[in-house]
Amino acid sequence: MENVILLAKEATKAFKTADHLTYVTFPLLNDQKLFATVAEKLKEALDKGMRSVLEYDYLYKRIQFVPTEFPARLSLFRQYASKRYGFPPTCFTTIQDIEEIVTRRRESPIEFIRRDRLVIASADYRLKTITLEKIKGYVQNTKTFISKVNEIFQTSDRRLFERP
Repeated sequence: MENVILLAKEATKAFKTADHLTYVTFPLLNDQKLFATVAEKLKEALDKGMRSVLEYDYLYKRIQFVPTEFPARLSLFRQYASKRYGFPPTCFTTIQDIEEIVTRRRESPIEFIRRDRLVIASADYRLKTITLEKIKGYVQNTKTFISKVNEIFQTSDRRLFERP
């Protein structure tokens, strides 16, 4: 149970960092390169939140195993958690979009800023643009997700968690 609680707390911490970068740091610096950092922190928060719920259900023998690969973990989480815990569909699209942004950024040979957007180019010059509005939408959807994850564990022990 300690691992589950630790994962949920780390997810909340990563979300708070992404939220702070989006709403406090970015307006001060106005540097679009922060969008990539926010996306990485959101991915960390979403992944750890997802893992904490799956580990929790594994602990109580509701699922057989927790996959180590991200796509398999997301598939199991989508199939299982949406029914059991009622996560909204926007959470799953946000998880997929953030994962795509982070993997494209890791694999891309070049990224640049154009008209207040961060543009990530792939090796065959397919472009992915990230705007402030998209990032704010992802942050709001992640906030809903993290709140739902913490709500699951608050029924067990209310002293361990604080709201994001």
